[in-house]
Amino acid sequence: MSTTSKSKWQEFFQAAHAGGATLIAPILLIAFLSIVMGFTAPPVSSLPSAGQWLYKATQWFGIVAIIYWVAVHVLSSLQLNQTLPYIAVALVFRAVVLTFALVEERVHGAELATAIAYAQSHLDLTLAVCAGAVLVGAIFHASPSTGSLQVRALQTAGHVSAANHRRRLSEKDQFGSAVHEAGHLLIYAGLQELPSDLTVSIKTEIGAFESDGGSVGFSYDQTHAQTEHLLRWIMLRNLAGGEAERLVFGDRSTGSSADMRSWIDTATRFLLSGFGEPYFADPTGEAQLAHNRSVMADLKSGCEREVQIYLGANHDLLVELARAIADSKSMTVSQIAPYLSRVKNASNLPQVPPGIWWNISNEAASGEAA
Repeated sequence: MSTTSKSKWQEFFQAAHAGGATLIAPILLIAFLSIVMGFTAPPVSSLPSAGQWLYKATQWFGIVAIIYWVAVHVLSSLQLNQTLPYIAVALVFRAVVLTFALVEERVHGAELATAIAYAQSHLDLTLAVCAGAVLVGAIFHASPSTGSLQVRALQTAGHVSAANHRRRLSEKDQFGSAVHEAGHLLIYAGLQELPSDLTVSIKTEIGAFESDGGSVGFSYDQTHAQTEHLLRWIMLRNLAGGEAERLVFGDRSTGSSADMRSWIDTATRFLLSGFGEPYFADPTGEAQLAHNRSVMADLKSGCEREVQIYLGANHDLLVELARAIADSKSMTVSQIAPYLSRVKNASNLPQVPPGIWWNISNEAASGEAA
C-alpha cells in the first residue's frame, strides 16, 4: 500500500474515531437486524411464486445497482483524487441495506404476493399509480433543488425584510435633511412666481434602501420652451441641497445622489443646446471624451462656486429655515414664501419669468428635489 493510500485510510479512521457512533452505528444496527430476522424468516422457496419473483428481482437489481455505483465512484475518485475509504464504507452500507430489504421480503413475502395479485387483477389502477409516480418524479426532478430554493427564499426574505424595516431618524438626522431641503428652497427665490402648491417635507423614518430624507415638490404641468436661464436655475437648484449640507456641517450626505443624476442630465441638455463651451454630442476618440469631461467638470465647478457664494451670503437664513422645516416636518408655499422674501442677492440667480415650467424626464419633471 502506498504512503498516499495509508494516509487516506488514516484520515478516514481518525474521522471515524472523532465521529464516534454517528458513522458506524447505523451500519451495525441494520446488519444486526438483518442477521436476527434472517434466522426466523421463512426460506425463499416457501414463498408464493410472486413473492419469489419479487425477491429475485430485488436481489439482481440491487446487485447491478451496487456494481454500477461502485464503478462510477471509483473512476471518479481516481480522476478527482478523492478518498477511497469513504467510498468503501458507502459500499458496505449499500450492501447491508440491500440484505435487510431481502430479509424483509422473506418475512412479509405472503403479504407482498397478495399485493402483487391485487395489482394484477386491477391493472388499470396499477398502471395509473405507476404513471402518477413517474409523472410526479419527473416534475420533482425538473424542479429547482431545495438548496437553491432555500438560498433564493432567504435572499428574497432578507430583501423584503430589509425593505419593510424602517429606521427612526434621530433629531440630528432630521435637521440634516431639513438643511438639505432648505438649500434647495433658497434657490426658488430666483423664480418670479412661486408654484402655488410648492411644499417641503422631511421624513421621520427611512427604509433600508432609501437615501433621501425629504423632498421639495410641486405639480405644475405647464410646459414651455426650455431657456438658458431655466436650465441653469435647475442646475443650481440640484446642487444647492448638498452645498447647504457642506456649508453647515462641512460634509455632504448620500441624499445628494438623486440630485447629482438630475444635474448631469440637465447639464448635458444645457451644453448640447450651445449654452456653454463646445460639447460633443457623440464623442469619438479619447481626445473628444477628455474634452467633454473637462467641459462638464468646469461647468459643475462654476455652478458649485455660484451656489456656495449665494448660500454663504444667506447662511443665517438657511439655518433658520432649516430649523422651521425640522420643527414642522412639512411646510406649504404660504409658510415658505416669507423666508424666500428675505433672501439676499436673489438677483444673482438666473431669473425665471412667471409661467415658465418644464417637462424633463428626471426629478425635475415632477418638480421634486430630494
